[in-house]
Amino acid sequence: PHTLAVAAEWYVVGPANSLAVAPDGRTVAVSFGSWLGDDGWVELWSVAGARKVETVRAAAPVGGARFAPDGRTLVVGCWSGRVEWRTLPGGALLAERQLTKDLVANTAFSPDAAALPLEPPPLEVPLIPELIPILVSPKR
Repeated sequence: PHTLAVAAEWYVVGPANSLAVAPDGRTVAVSFGSWLGDDGWVELWSVAGARKVETVRAAAPVGGARFAPDGRTLVVGCWSGRVEWRTLPGGALLAERQLTKDLVANTAFSPDAAALPLEPPPLEVPLIPELIPILVSPKR
């Protein structure tokens, strides 16, 4: 970590969008799919063996995927706005949710993995009434 020396490297075929490392550090998830295309998937790669060990198909091109802290669930964020929870190994669909497509660009679990933030933030931050005169007053 202090030298940033390359520990391993390999090349993938296809439109790779993001990487995520499993909690045990032994597997990397590579998200695939062009936002202009119809199909998406996540490849799981062994770091030690520098080889693909599994492919998890998604319903749409994948912008990002993250492992749950226990490494047994993968959450997949698709460019279409679809969010999928998949079991590992195998990739069986546990749950899904459709959001508007401009809200999903990546995915992340909360630190305790008890929640996955899915509600969009408010469109505008409400102003504090006491600050309005300061914000609209001319500069001196």
